[in-house]
Amino acid sequence: MSDINSINSDKPPPLPAKEVRRGMRISTIEGASATIHGNLTGGSIFTQFLLTHGADNFYFALMGSITTAANLAVILGAFLSQKILSKKGVVLVLSLLTRIITCSIVAFPFIIPPDHLLLSVLIAITIATVLGSIAGNLWMGWMSDLVPRRIRGRYFAVRNRTSMIVALIFSLIAGWFIDQFQQADGKPVEGLLSKILSLHGKYLFLPQNLPYGFLFLYGVALIPAIVCAFLLSRQPEPTRYFHFPKGEHPFITLVKGALANIKFRRFLFFLSFFSLINSFASPYWGPFLQRDLRMPLQTLAFFGALGIIAGVLTIRTWGKLCDKFGNKPVMQITLVVASTHPLLYLISTPNFYLPIYFDFISSGIMWNGFGLAVFNILLLISEKEQKETYFAIHSVVTTAVTALGCFISGWMIKIIPSVHFGSYELSNVQVIFFLTSILRFTSLPLIKLLDEPNAKPSLYLLKNFFAVFRS
Repeated sequence: MSDINSINSDKPPPLPAKEVRRGMRISTIEGASATIHGNLTGGSIFTQFLLTHGADNFYFALMGSITTAANLAVILGAFLSQKILSKKGVVLVLSLLTRIITCSIVAFPFIIPPDHLLLSVLIAITIATVLGSIAGNLWMGWMSDLVPRRIRGRYFAVRNRTSMIVALIFSLIAGWFIDQFQQADGKPVEGLLSKILSLHGKYLFLPQNLPYGFLFLYGVALIPAIVCAFLLSRQPEPTRYFHFPKGEHPFITLVKGALANIKFRRFLFFLSFFSLINSFASPYWGPFLQRDLRMPLQTLAFFGALGIIAGVLTIRTWGKLCDKFGNKPVMQITLVVASTHPLLYLISTPNFYLPIYFDFISSGIMWNGFGLAVFNILLLISEKEQKETYFAIHSVVTTAVTALGCFISGWMIKIIPSVHFGSYELSNVQVIFFLTSILRFTSLPLIKLLDEPNAKPSLYLLKNFFAVFRS
């Protein structure tokens, strides 16, 4: 580990263009491999694993709170990035450890007593999240050094699109595989694959074999994890350059300077309030779909794919609307629509998935527009010389507030009762969904306080919506 003050101020020569292109090709493949690992071990698959072993709503809220707070380890990554010259080795080791720990949790039911299983999983995932956050921060710095600024947008668009296609495929495969063990009638699945995988005429796809199904799936996920480590070891890393002139402001001074910006404080207040109320329901979406609505994982993966496709198809339109009418009206319109989404979960049943279908498609469209507009506002109000400081404060504050919201949600789920309207009943989770919808609407007035010169009113955008396509 080298101290930055000992580095010669002469810049090292940049990587040859051929090496840069090779590094970007390797990173694209590495991103696809990482996506395969994530889809085999995370999301609805991980939720189903927890549900199988008795995780309740409070547990999901607790996990959401602790793992979100663990993402604050990104600060350690930022600190390390200023203290080490080579990120490559640290990223490789930490990312591999993260994925190995993640894969190991499915072995816990075979070696850990049931009374301690969920706590052990929580500890393991927290450790993995901390390591992954540090590695992710360093990886972003590595890629920033590697990919030339003039082509970053195009490159990451291609990289993300490749990962998205892989995600669509493997989320469907993983969901289908786990679903084979969970037939409602408890009978074995009849089919060619089931017969091929049967042993001595005994079917493998039985509910009692589900723990082995998870073990197999997570074992397969080790392959792309190892592939990622190999590719990272082959990916070139530019020689780092450090030069801090005398009189450079320390980090605390930069933070104080950013917080002195009234525009930024208003932005942080809005985002903190919104992140807090939005996190009340966030631990329960997946468990509600899989447990209460008994939605098959392959159906859930299909809905997720529709949401991704809808977002990709409309993100360019949101960009045009932000450029023409401003970011504030886009935030207001998307938030109004997104505020109605939790209400769709009040009318859904195991035999009526249509509202969920609309939710996934609309969420894919609206949250992409909202996220783009929020990011644009952050860029507008952050001072050019201190953008990294603004980004760091934004990330730390929203992460901390989200973790707090998940913790409060765990307390709420314990005390909120079910509500009856005649023969119609809202579970305590659905009551939280309803409250989340109402609270999202209450954040709308705070958008008006944000500073954006020349932003048009939201009604003006709606009246002139189609003008963006004629220009």
